[in-house]
Amino acid sequence: TLELIISICWIQFLTMKKIKITSMNLQCWVGTISWYWEYVHFWKYVFSLSTFHLEKSVNFLSQQSIDIAFCNEISDKHRGKAFLSQLDYLQVASWIKNSAFFVTHLIGKKSKEGNAFLSQFPIIKNVSHPLKSSKIKRILGESIVDIEGRRVHLFVVHLSLGVQIRNEQIQEIIQTISATKDPVIL
Repeated sequence: TLELIISICWIQFLTMKKIKITSMNLQCWVGTISWYWEYVHFWKYVFSLSTFHLEKSVNFLSQQSIDIAFCNEISDKHRGKAFLSQLDYLQVASWIKNSAFFVTHLIGKKSKEGNAFLSQFPIIKNVSHPLKSSKIKRILGESIVDIEGRRVHLFVVHLSLGVQIRNEQIQEIIQTISATKDPVIL
């Protein structure tokens, strides 16, 4: 089955402006086909990607008037939709003004997978914080955005599955966020 995990929340922020935020694990719009082994090593990267979940994501972002979207497992390549990257297509089709992409690993020589932000607010700066990892590289992506003249730090991460390494990553994230004096959204 294809998976698209979406959650949405409201945050009242700064001058009581309501901001709509969502988190989406997109799995590059492929999901598992039948066996995890095939997903990881073959099907995901060979066959054309369906646009069904891509369109579903765009509709969700647009209909809900999302201000900030945290995206996990998004690819910078897509074989359909005028060959725009998945992130670029989401941004253009949903009318969200800004985006940032944080590479976690390469798929072949030309394609990358990672985490990203979509933001209606201007992005001032992006920083990639490498985390301890076992097999798949993990990054704590940070974007600083301007919301009503105030700097806000956005952090996106996709943690490792192993309990021990995940706990170490959480400690690294706590240290990084603790050094931030501005408001933070994780």
